[in-house]
Amino acid sequence: MSNFGPPGYGGGHGDPFADPFGPSMPMGPPAGAFAAPTQPPLVPAPAQRATSVAAGWSIASAVTGVVAVAVALTPFYTGIPSWVGFIGAALGMGALAAGILALRRVRRAGVQPSLPAVTGVVAAGLAGVLVVVSVLIDVNQPGGHRDSTSDGPVSGETKDTTVVMRDQLDVSFGTFDYKVDGPTIRGRLPVTFRNKLDKPRQYDVSVAGFEGEHTQVCSTLRLEPGALDAHATTTVDYFDIGIPNAAVADRLRSSTFRVVQAWSRPV
Repeated sequence: MSNFGPPGYGGGHGDPFADPFGPSMPMGPPAGAFAAPTQPPLVPAPAQRATSVAAGWSIASAVTGVVAVAVALTPFYTGIPSWVGFIGAALGMGALAAGILALRRVRRAGVQPSLPAVTGVVAAGLAGVLVVVSVLIDVNQPGGHRDSTSDGPVSGETKDTTVVMRDQLDVSFGTFDYKVDGPTIRGRLPVTFRNKLDKPRQYDVSVAGFEGEHTQVCSTLRLEPGALDAHATTTVDYFDIGIPNAAVADRLRSSTFRVVQAWSRPV
């Protein structure tokens, strides 16, 4: 028996109203065939950021540390005062701070410490040691100061005893002796003068003998070594006729002679 009911949707075999080409398929590419590529993150990962920042601090630490060591070494090879080394110590503190920041960054990131950071920390420590050694050498030298032949050009007259004895002239004393010449007592004192400067200069010096730190034995003796060439050394025997008696002369034998006044002027 033939079925004359209404045709079903979508057609079927023998259906006169069915699509001869079969059911329609959706247009476009299959799902997931052409997915858009994933964009890389614009902000680096935390570890990458940490190592990037640490690299900058590491380089700053290494450069500053090397400069600090160079500055701290200058008092050893030049005549500049030892306090200049404290500039190197200050630079070393900066290098140490930068190195510690770099090492902390890379430690948080879980990577190996960088060589520049370690170099900066080591150089900072070396600069500090050099400054301490320079100051100790300077303090323990006779007169408490290193020769300052490179402090700059010396021009005009210098009446400051401290400046003359620190930067320009070195004075050393031999052994005092005396002899009695009738009513007169003649004392003999060898004195050596050394010009520290790299140019000729005229010097005048007053000295005295002391018992202990402050007890002056007799009157001050003025010495005039005259003009000394650059870095020249001369020794002069001075004879004092003003010694009042043999007791004072005996005290001078055991006294320590020191410069009490010094001044200089250009030749």
